[in-house]
Amino acid sequence: MGTVHIPKVMRDNVLMYYGDRGLDWIDRLPAVISEVARQWSLQVLEPYPNPSINFVAPVIKRDGSEAVLKLGVPGREISAEIAALSRFGGEGAVILLESDPALGMLLLEKLTPGTPLFEDSDTPLAVEIAGGGYESLVESTSGRTQFSDGGRVVLRARQSAKPVRRRNRPLPLTNL
Repeated sequence: MGTVHIPKVMRDNVLMYYGDRGLDWIDRLPAVISEVARQWSLQVLEPYPNPSINFVAPVIKRDGSEAVLKLGVPGREISAEIAALSRFGGEGAVILLESDPALGMLLLEKLTPGTPLFEDSDTPLAVEIAGGGYESLVESTSGRTQFSDGGRVVLRARQSAKPVRRRNRPLPLTNL
């Protein structure tokens, strides 16, 4: 990967969420990408389009396998994501291969996308799946996890929703 181009919308979003600390991170991002690529022997490919506040790109690891590099502004949010993915251990979430909270770096298994939950026409099922993930996280962290506003909304919706049933039996979330 050659020169890193940071889209204006990403720069604007990082400024809005993180202020000057975010702009400092954006300015250091090309050097951080180079350091991470060197440290973990990664070939960084072109980033995924339409970033919001994180740099996310497919990578090729030294052994030729594929993964995804995610870089975010170091801090509470990215550290919480690293902790959550570590606790999930790939159960119901992407596998965290490597991380460095000080750099805001996550190296993730590469998954092939399917249908996003928000595109599922079965809203109760989507709430059940998303809420199940949040509930599992709360259980795996003994309730200590701090959720975003969106996470709290999904949890409340799931707790107040009627159970989702398929063929007259509860949906087994562990099989999704």
